[in-house]
Amino acid sequence: AATAATVALAPRLPAVSTFGPCPDAIQFQAAATLLREGGNPYDPAGQARVQQGLGWDRDRDGLGVYDFLPYYYPPWLALAFSVLLPLGWPAARVAWLLVGIASLVGSGFLLARRAPACGAARADAWALTLGLACSWKAVVMGQVAPMLLLAAAAAWHLLARRRDAAAGVALALLSTKPQLGAVLLAGVMLWCLRQRRWQAPASFAIMMLLLCLASSLAFPGWPAAMAGATQATPLPSALYPGLGTGGRKFERAKQIIAIGNRHRRHRADAAQLDQFLDLDRTGRQRIRGMDAEMDKIGERHRLE
Repeated sequence: AATAATVALAPRLPAVSTFGPCPDAIQFQAAATLLREGGNPYDPAGQARVQQGLGWDRDRDGLGVYDFLPYYYPPWLALAFSVLLPLGWPAARVAWLLVGIASLVGSGFLLARRAPACGAARADAWALTLGLACSWKAVVMGQVAPMLLLAAAAAWHLLARRRDAAAGVALALLSTKPQLGAVLLAGVMLWCLRQRRWQAPASFAIMMLLLCLASSLAFPGWPAAMAGATQATPLPSALYPGLGTGGRKFERAKQIIAIGNRHRRHRADAAQLDQFLDLDRTGRQRIRGMDAEMDKIGERHRLE
């Protein structure tokens, strides 16, 4: 069904990045393409070339600053996305959307199974998973958060069933976005060590080793390139500190810039209005002066 939906919907979608589902996935498409070419997935010139070929526009999509949507993730995410490259960009977006939906539904299923053990109702788990607008926004935008939620839910479920080796593999996937998974990983690893459940940390370490090995085979210099990616292409929050670190920074930056542009236009309109009113006041004063002069002339004629 998923394949049929992808094939049916893909031709109807434009290739431009800001239209259709999963616009954020353009960074994964570009990174996967560069890896397939044997290049550097963090290379700004390469990312710009690929993404502009897919429809990215600097003024429309990049705040007038960015020539591409930067890729800051480890290479193994691009390697995973590379299986969608043969579909082409429009179909890959639909497939990525289906992956996001499946991840969210799978997370709800696993969390609902664990809910009674925590004294919560299964319906509450489903509501928290599928009932939040931010969850569906992440799916529609093509972000990786739903997949990371599935990995976390799977790890919890597997640990509860004492399948620690499989849980360690799921936990390793959380490292795909360290800023989201680091605290959880540290807490779970500490808990496992205190409980003397060595299989989970061991399988986590093995899985991380395999991910790093696969990434190094695809692009040997990835640790340094990934570390320097935010220096080569600063985050939007670095250019606009008021954005913070959460949410969709590009959208918020666009909103701030749009508000600033409207404010500047309003100020320009106000200045033009003031100038017009000044001219209008000057004109009215001149007319009143002319009327006074005409009255004086008329009064002199009557006296004569």
